[in-house]
Amino acid sequence: MTRAATTGRRIETPRRGDPATQQRPGSASADLGVVAATEVVTRYIPTEIITAYVAVATLVMDPGGSRTGQWVMFSIFLVLTPVIVWLFAVAQARKLGRTPPWRPGDWPVFELITATISFGLWAFTLPATPFEDFSWYRPGYGTAALIVGSLLIGAIAYAVKPKP
Repeated sequence: MTRAATTGRRIETPRRGDPATQQRPGSASADLGVVAATEVVTRYIPTEIITAYVAVATLVMDPGGSRTGQWVMFSIFLVLTPVIVWLFAVAQARKLGRTPPWRPGDWPVFELITATISFGLWAFTLPATPFEDFSWYRPGYGTAALIVGSLLIGAIAYAVKPKP
């Protein structure tokens, strides 16, 4: 509790650990955490992959309830993600006048793996995800996976990725 200097009134302020300050699912602060986690994960996925996947996944949605088209598209984009990351690395090397990473030993392995895992996490959290085919799937699991995945990806990136 604090005392307002000008009015002499007591103002109640919640303390840390007070149930009134705890994040609840659907609260604005909990939603901001999900947004932040999404930003961490999507930072590693090429924008072109995200845009194309959303467009194509929407096109192949079956009103009859079959998710076969969505699974096919998820699989294709999961494979395409590291390919696109590698192609961007080749283009960037050429732009900078460097030798492109043709040999596997020169590939940006961290970026290839991180982008692929991030794509999988991100797709797992989308509404109408093909993962809804599994009886155990719940939307909250996607959110939890996104938050934990963003924490791990961010920590690993900080630990192993050399600073530019």
